[in-house]
Amino acid sequence: MTEWRSGKVAECALRGVIGVLLGALMALGGCATNGDVQRIERGPVPRYPDVAARYNQTADRLDRLWSRVTVSVRSPTGKGGRETVEQAEGHLLIRRPHELALSVNKLGETYFYLGSNEGFYWWIDLTDRSRRYALVGLHELATPETSLEFGVPVHPRELVDLLAISPLPMPQAPGVGPAAPPGWTRWSDDGRLLGVILPSRWGTRRMWLDPDTYEASMVELLGDDGEPIAISTLSRYDYVPIRGDGRVGPRMAMMIRVDVPDAETTITLRLFEPENREVSDRAFDLERLLRDFRVAEVFSLDERPDADKPESEADGVAE
Repeated sequence: MTEWRSGKVAECALRGVIGVLLGALMALGGCATNGDVQRIERGPVPRYPDVAARYNQTADRLDRLWSRVTVSVRSPTGKGGRETVEQAEGHLLIRRPHELALSVNKLGETYFYLGSNEGFYWWIDLTDRSRRYALVGLHELATPETSLEFGVPVHPRELVDLLAISPLPMPQAPGVGPAAPPGWTRWSDDGRLLGVILPSRWGTRRMWLDPDTYEASMVELLGDDGEPIAISTLSRYDYVPIRGDGRVGPRMAMMIRVDVPDAETTITLRLFEPENREVSDRAFDLERLLRDFRVAEVFSLDERPDADKPESEADGVAE
């Protein structure tokens, strides 16, 4: 029987998933300009609808993803605040718009499982076989504070945005919605990159694209104060085959470095042999994952009065 507990009960023991990840891995053994570069003089910036249409030609073909990954975490958690770097292997599975799963494995066994589906986001810790637990939150109740507790202070539904594979929203048809486009564009200060600025759930998303290929070199998620809360730097672009499609596949970054300034932490994902292919429902079925991994304790990340009553809110997650 899975036991669901309030996040307040676990607040001290479970604070900072990134710290937990680093400790367990040890046990397992706006930067849009460069002052040194000569400015490129550009003409008028491309219109947002034109940029979105061109960008989405690639993004629309990356609606599903299966890839082997290595995960490395760099953080000042060593003795005396010294920097530590830990690494593990795993798998990354994505099924847009809301489903994501990242497993961290060693010798064929899963030690961590980060995931998200239509309703929930979660972190499952299996490092201690005698005390397997999960942190679970509802998307609709997520806040910057609970997401920071989760480890990366961005809305769980925007984690995929850091990989630069989410389509840009298109303007609505005339007479249907507001006249203004959903985003706007600008050149970087040195004229070398094309900026795309969009509202995000808790602030602003700012992307910097190569103006020739429209591939993203950086994605910044900014808080409502304009300060960066997560910055992904994307490189080593390569083709992603689409299973059952003989055409040349779309390109995406094979290396994604995510900097979290508030945590002084950098998380790097390296993708190997990615494919656009069908992904099993099982990867995103929270109830089944908790059962299959034999998780005994589930801690709520949501601060709500009925957090101790999973039978009315968890929709079958707690048994």
